[in-house]
Amino acid sequence: MARIRWMVVGATAAVWVTLKAQGEFKKRIERSKPDQLFTRVQQRAQRFKASVKNATVEGIASAKVELVRLKED
Repeated sequence: MARIRWMVVGATAAVWVTLKAQGEFKKRIERSKPDQLFTRVQQRAQRFKASVKNATVEGIASAKVELVRLKED
């Protein structure tokens, strides 16, 4: 009886691992599709654009503060 139980436990674990691996494989295939790649690249480009814009605004503000400080000296 113990052998049957462990065989069932092993078979159940094998089925679970197989289904989990198939799900992960399907996710990777879906992420590799051209439209998904394009969307991810576009989102990253937009985040980069926002980052550069914010850095520029902060740099200009910092430069203005520095100019005011230099004029006072």
